[in-house]
Amino acid sequence: MADIYGERIKHPKRVGITSQIYQRWARTPWETKAERETLAKQHGIKAIGSYGGDGVTGFFLGEAHQTEKLSYWVPHFFEREILRRVICSVCSNNKKPTVLEVGCGSGLLAALLGADNKINIVGIDIDIKNPNGTRISTAPNTFLLKTDIWNVVNNYSHKYPGEIQIKREKLLSAVRNRERSFFLYELYGGWFGDPKELNQEIDVLQRSSRATEQETSIDVVICSFMEMGAELTVPIRDGIYPKAIIYVRPMNGRSGGGDYYFAKSGGNFFDIDKWNQQAEQDKLEPEGDGSEEELQKLLAIINANTNISYHPGTNYTTKARWITPCQLSYDSGKHRFDSDRDFAEVIIQTRNDTKFTPTPSPQIHEYPFDLEIESAFGQSSPFEKHANEMNQARQLLFP
Repeated sequence: MADIYGERIKHPKRVGITSQIYQRWARTPWETKAERETLAKQHGIKAIGSYGGDGVTGFFLGEAHQTEKLSYWVPHFFEREILRRVICSVCSNNKKPTVLEVGCGSGLLAALLGADNKINIVGIDIDIKNPNGTRISTAPNTFLLKTDIWNVVNNYSHKYPGEIQIKREKLLSAVRNRERSFFLYELYGGWFGDPKELNQEIDVLQRSSRATEQETSIDVVICSFMEMGAELTVPIRDGIYPKAIIYVRPMNGRSGGGDYYFAKSGGNFFDIDKWNQQAEQDKLEPEGDGSEEELQKLLAIINANTNISYHPGTNYTTKARWITPCQLSYDSGKHRFDSDRDFAEVIIQTRNDTKFTPTPSPQIHEYPFDLEIESAFGQSSPFEKHANEMNQARQLLFP
């Protein structure tokens, strides 16, 4: 995995500092930035990190740990087989499927899925380090584009009758640009804009999606990373409207603009079911002005569930889900599989009008990191348990 998750600084430098300098910096850290920069420059440190101490070197100034922004998730051999079967099963017309990967990072997942040239893949990410339009050498039909999904949603969507097309483009623009908060765990703190209006806009988008004249060229969208605050469900589900959507959802609920699955199952932030049951009889009021009008706005947005990330809405059905290990390598500064690994959930959703024709298992190439994924699991959560969940998902998808 070190080759896949190569770090810019493999051996950070440390510059020894005196106790006097450390104490001065510790008391006034923001006033000594120039002093730290001067010391770092003298010793060839380009990225200034934190300062601290240990029992070996005493006090030191450390070089900032930097890594490239990379793929959030690397699927295991079993998972790649399921994904490939899902992609091919929604394309029953024998054409080569076309996949759009949103949040592709370095393009690793796209390269793995497109390695045998059986799938056309376009990966988009606003943080791509490669030149725009890069073709991955190991996957000839895989391209990476540096862009936001909102900038290409109209290019990749279906074609609609003139008036509907214009209306949809206006609604998508309104949903994107209107200042409002999506976050579930900020419901008690107030909203920007009218959440009921947002629900109405998305409801129109979902209904109008079915009035298509010509199918989109995108068969499947894989949303491999949805960072917190970036709501991508609406442009994917209601804008592009593909045959199937595959999400990789962080299990902590801190992603997108409010997490439907996290909220529906309860948790530390917000429990929709419990709130709905108690709201009317207890006259539960949110913080803020506590008005009945504000309460009704909250009830409208909670009951509709249309503007919450990962929600299938009215046009999709969740077919299968399973837990998978992941690691936001560039954020944690660590390799993907270690004692601090996180977990995510793979969610497979298909459009209600999509003909799902199960295909035979494809031949999938195995890599050394597949064994590393398996060995990373401990006794408390062995790989066999993870494999059983994948097998259950496979049975649901391909009975």
